[in-house]
Amino acid sequence: MPLVVMVGHPSSGKTTRAQQLQQHFTKLGHEVTVINHESLALPRAASYASNESEKKLRATFKSTVERFLNAKRIVIFDYLNYIKGFRYEMWCRAREAQTQHCTVFCDTPLETCKEWNSKRPEEERYEEKLFIDLCQRMERPNSDKRWDNPLFTITEPTADLPLDDITNTLLHGSVASMNQAVVPAKMEDSNYLYELDRVTQDIVRAIVSHQASDSSIVMVGDKLSVPHATNTLQLTRKVHLPELRRIQAQYLKMARLRTPDTAQGIANTFVDHLSMCISTMQQG
Repeated sequence: MPLVVMVGHPSSGKTTRAQQLQQHFTKLGHEVTVINHESLALPRAASYASNESEKKLRATFKSTVERFLNAKRIVIFDYLNYIKGFRYEMWCRAREAQTQHCTVFCDTPLETCKEWNSKRPEEERYEEKLFIDLCQRMERPNSDKRWDNPLFTITEPTADLPLDDITNTLLHGSVASMNQAVVPAKMEDSNYLYELDRVTQDIVRAIVSHQASDSSIVMVGDKLSVPHATNTLQLTRKVHLPELRRIQAQYLKMARLRTPDTAQGIANTFVDHLSMCISTMQQG
């Protein structure tokens, strides 16, 4: 069933908006599940005490969203979702489930967020240092990016949600077409697994070779052209071979469920996956 991805700074009103959406769709007769810290009994501020605890938090949220996407209900994912790579993963999960998806961005002024945070119960309040850090990490949603679109941005804390538009998107909007990213595997195509391995191996080797060619120095923002692909890979840091192998293995597992029909299709979707994983791992 449809997925709503909430995005916003700490204490920006995401949970209040999620509850409004839940009440709205419940009145329309739909089952709704809100996934957030409260629903999973996860400590809010303590979940960001370290990189490791935050990674575990995201893994817990991701697995829970995946589980409920297979149920006949609307899923509202109420979390900061400040990392674009993580939003990309949620978008991929929605596409794999062949369901509608939208992003609701609570773009509340930071001064208001700070004020609301100060009024939280002490055990739920973000300490000032953590609050500032989380705000600075925000990668704002962009409607030009397919994983953030359709995007509904709420800039005024007292503004009404565009409930009619969100309802139309989730209940009546078209499901993303089965393109290169999500075409089901053709079991009769005996060359597919060979091509999948060959193309991704060529790309991994090209990345390793590029990074080794300049005394292991990678300039932030480097755009690398790789074999078979028309998309370019933006390198924001050096990526070591073990990490590349892990990302490749993750992609191969997903790609067996959806077959790009050409070597170029495999290469382009692998490049997109690499870009998002590198960005996500850099943040967390």
